[in-house]
Amino acid sequence: MRRVFIYTFVATLIFVATYLFLKKYSPIKNESNITKDINITLKSIKNSLDDKNVSVKKEEITILKVKPSKYILATEALDYEEAKKLSKEQNITQIKNYKPLCKVEKKETKKRVFNKSNPTLVIIMDDISSQKEIDRLNSLGMKITPSIFPSTKTHKDTPLIASKLKHYMVHTPMQAFNYKHPEIGTLDVNDSLKTIERSILKIHKDFPNLAAINNHTGSRFTSDIKAMDRLFCALKKYNINFIDSKTAPHTFGKKMGRLYGMPVFCRDVFLDNKADVEYILKQIRLAVKKAKKSGLCIAICHPRQKTFVALREAKNLLLGVKLIYVDELYR
Repeated sequence: MRRVFIYTFVATLIFVATYLFLKKYSPIKNESNITKDINITLKSIKNSLDDKNVSVKKEEITILKVKPSKYILATEALDYEEAKKLSKEQNITQIKNYKPLCKVEKKETKKRVFNKSNPTLVIIMDDISSQKEIDRLNSLGMKITPSIFPSTKTHKDTPLIASKLKHYMVHTPMQAFNYKHPEIGTLDVNDSLKTIERSILKIHKDFPNLAAINNHTGSRFTSDIKAMDRLFCALKKYNINFIDSKTAPHTFGKKMGRLYGMPVFCRDVFLDNKADVEYILKQIRLAVKKAKKSGLCIAICHPRQKTFVALREAKNLLLGVKLIYVDELYR
């Protein structure tokens, strides 16, 4: 039986590889039909294995579920899609009667109020790590806030890049539920307060003029009440604002902000989930619509070629809203 499975598995890989080769080097007029054929073939293979009572591990079955697509999801969007698979009950501890780790003075959160009479849009460009990306962003001539990776051995120049900027954020890596390529120094839900505080202090020293931090991935971290408590304890100490990238449906950003008396804003729209200009323009229209409806919309994008093209084409779409930098949220 094991030999049957191996032969079948190898045949499947050859089939998929052939499809991908043809997809790349020959014109494909109807991708949906091909995808459907592959799914049918894979289903029949799985049924065949079941009929032969072949024992197959769940991970191996997952490998067979190939879904070809001309799109590649953006990092945070991919993290969000993974987080959606997990239920609220599995992810979250209830915040009712929760007492924060650090002592907090009892005072109301000072947060700028936005209204429909003056719709405002904030666009954040995550994953910035090079001067070339900053130059491309500046060439747009738009008020878009870069969110820059913290300094590590893979991003050595980011503090220098930030030092030349008037408006910027720090894109802080945090643990995801399922992400295969975490950044160096990613904050983990099991990190102690001392460890998290050390990371935030380094950011504070390397990026003294940052407007705020937001999470890179972070679906698991931001959905963990104790991890977020330790983070906000450190952020409060160094007077650093937090914007929740909202990479999971249920996060504790806003609730921790209320507990610690800190203004917290959340991402409303991902602009470039797909590397497709028309899709990105559609998402920009959605962001403008949300801004006009509620007074404020926060959108996140990434330094991708198609994103720059779409943003350049979208200037007329933004005429009905006021585009501001992140630091203007706190004035």
